[in-house]
Amino acid sequence: MEALADQAVAVSSSVVLAGRYPAAILTRIASWLAVLESNQVIARGGPREVVIEERDAARELLRKVNSRVRFYYCQASDDLDQTAELAKIGFQPRRDRGDAQPQPLPEVAGTATWNVATRELSIPALPLHATSLRGWRQALGDKPELGGVSTGTTVSVVSFAPLTPGATYDVWVTGHNSRGDGPASNKTRFTA
Repeated sequence: MEALADQAVAVSSSVVLAGRYPAAILTRIASWLAVLESNQVIARGGPREVVIEERDAARELLRKVNSRVRFYYCQASDDLDQTAELAKIGFQPRRDRGDAQPQPLPEVAGTATWNVATRELSIPALPLHATSLRGWRQALGDKPELGGVSTGTTVSVVSFAPLTPGATYDVWVTGHNSRGDGPASNKTRFTA
């Protein structure tokens, strides 16, 4: 293909007009050949591979230097790898087992806005400490059930199961993280 493209571009004006490619196609072929030639160096392991190897070597050197700095700080203290000095240079001091504080529950979800057409609840922002948003629904007289989950600020209450036509529901949202659900938002009542 490359040889044919080279021949097409190299054809002189002495060739009969009916046998030549149109000028627009010749321009495109010449452009494609230029792109191909400029990328052949990279494809053969040229400058791009060299840059990647240099980056990896620099990263490994930085890791070693950081390790040596941490070691120096640990040896300069009687607390070893629990020294508070490590925090001053961006390292996490080792904590005793059970010392780490658990992640707090999410804060209140705030005021939720109900969209009747899409059956979704929206809040301005995820609650503090929440990693996801949960949409809840409760038919009158029934127990609450999870309707949907989202990592954004809008969640559906019909993602997991459809609503019963004619039934009246209360819907609300809660922030959720690895510890559980935070306090509920305001509740909205509607009839499906």
